[in-house]
Amino acid sequence: MFAHNLSGILEKISAGMSVVLTVYVGISVLYLFQDVSVFYATFLVFVVVISAVDHLKNAVEKGEVVPSLGSTFRTLLAWMALVVSICVTVYIAFNAGRLQMVQPFITELDVFIGWLLVGIMVFLITVHWGVLFGAIIGISIVYFLWGHLIPNELLAHPPYSIPFVISYLGMNATEGFFRFIGLLTDKIYFLVLFATFLLGVGLLSLLMELGKAFGKRVRGGAAFPAIMGSTAVGSVMGQAVANIALTGQLTIPMMIKYGFRKSTAGAIETVASTSGQLVPPILGLAAFMIAAVLNIPYIEVALNAVYPAVLYIATTTVAILMVSRIQHIGYLREEVDWHLIIRLLPTFLLPFALVLTLLMLYYSPSLAGLIGIPFVLVLSLFQGRKHRPKLKELVGHIRGGLRLVVLLSLLGIGVGGFAQVVGITQIASNLGTYFGMVLPSNMILLLVITMIICIIAGMGLPTPVAYLLVALTVGPFLQELGIPALIAHFFVFYFAIFSTVSPPVALGCLAACKISGGSFFKTSLEAMKIVGPTFITPFVFVYNPRLLEFPHISGHGLFVLGLTFLVQVVLGMGLVGHFRSPLNFVERLGAVISGSFGTVYLICHSNYFLLAFLTSCALGLVWIFFGKHAGLKAVPETH
Repeated sequence: MFAHNLSGILEKISAGMSVVLTVYVGISVLYLFQDVSVFYATFLVFVVVISAVDHLKNAVEKGEVVPSLGSTFRTLLAWMALVVSICVTVYIAFNAGRLQMVQPFITELDVFIGWLLVGIMVFLITVHWGVLFGAIIGISIVYFLWGHLIPNELLAHPPYSIPFVISYLGMNATEGFFRFIGLLTDKIYFLVLFATFLLGVGLLSLLMELGKAFGKRVRGGAAFPAIMGSTAVGSVMGQAVANIALTGQLTIPMMIKYGFRKSTAGAIETVASTSGQLVPPILGLAAFMIAAVLNIPYIEVALNAVYPAVLYIATTTVAILMVSRIQHIGYLREEVDWHLIIRLLPTFLLPFALVLTLLMLYYSPSLAGLIGIPFVLVLSLFQGRKHRPKLKELVGHIRGGLRLVVLLSLLGIGVGGFAQVVGITQIASNLGTYFGMVLPSNMILLLVITMIICIIAGMGLPTPVAYLLVALTVGPFLQELGIPALIAHFFVFYFAIFSTVSPPVALGCLAACKISGGSFFKTSLEAMKIVGPTFITPFVFVYNPRLLEFPHISGHGLFVLGLTFLVQVVLGMGLVGHFRSPLNFVERLGAVISGSFGTVYLICHSNYFLLAFLTSCALGLVWIFFGKHAGLKAVPETH
């Protein structure tokens, strides 16, 4: 009983502090009334202490369910972490101005407090974001301290004193762990909360109903609520695994009910949830980091993502329709609540259009989100009594949104420390030199190697961390080969996201399996069949930069866009194994070879390969319509 009461108290403390933090950040977005170093330090206080409170709450709840010596130790450790978090961060906040002026010549007490901050940051990042990310932060700090002892000249850096290291990691309110706080508060905080408010007033229900409306008109329509709902929610969550856990509970059982295999249902949900990080205007934390690293407005990053996002959604949707044909999935028979759609659509469209307009006018994303939130709340009052959000449900969604932005902020703070180490030690440029020595200056080979590194890095790391890890190490070498900075970073960004569906780890598929009850291997295989053709998109925009220039595109750019879609569909036919009717091995191999011709053309622009692609496609169509498949009857369509 005591543990239950304590958990409730901690939840209220966490929620209350989150609300205070949100008000504080909101006022600062409108008018920064204090020195930026004090603002950053105060933000750190709230994020770190809230994270420590949440960890203590989780430890208390687990100890109540499974009492043991280990759970008691974890609870005591969580209490210690909370006490240290409060003492350390409050000290830094009260001394932010002085520390900013004297750094890196800080006192012995400052160094001691800095050590405690480093320790508590590694601890909280580990418990909230996983052991691997915590280990990377820890190793980077060890490298910062003692990397000068490495005998290899390319990996070693000049010796730095301990006060210097501690100062630049955590005792300077604009460097180290504080490095991305401006990004978090000015670009991410209220834009994510805006999307959370949309979910709170019924966006998921709206998209599910729209998905049903589309699904009643096509074979395999049970997948459309996942395609639409999971994509939209995924753009808010910024993490495919968390999104699958939320929307998959609704979409996966519906797909299984209408005949999709368990592995296929899990794969479709994984692919749809992954797309949320690729679809503008909210692309996840990694996209905001692209803007921060390259020092460009975030809206430029979002606009550049439009055409690749269209290719991803269009290609995977066609592949899902092919899969539904193979598995003889009929039309969706769920009733569509048109009254809900009519009532809720203005609540979504009008604030969304307002926020998008503000972003296009280069207003701060957080300011745009902050302005959009009141419009969402006001319009929700006109949704009708039946569809108006209940206060308790709305508060629950807001609480979830506050928890999400705090977790994202903790992630950004940890990434800031890693980026600081990479920047000061020059390890990125050194590795670029090393890659230049050991790798041939063959762009396509290097891109393939970069793709593999991104996928491996993303297997156990959050997307922003995987992106930054590869972008800061391999990115400079890509630029030395003549690839523009934004394109190089986008290439890394895309494959960091694709790691969610890429075997052998495929964390998104693993999360989907827990809901569907399907085989992990089969789910991963089905997901790769659906999403595999889109792996060529990053290679295509490296060699055809106009694919990243929305809304400006030439006639040739439209040709490349259309051809890329056609090539990906042909590759999808080969991987999925269907066009009008199931394809045999030879036909599937022919489709893959034909798609490969098109891929080579998009990379090297040789007209011979374009001719080979178009000719092989024409021959394939002739064979399917007038050859072996001419006498096949269509699969009966059941409504």
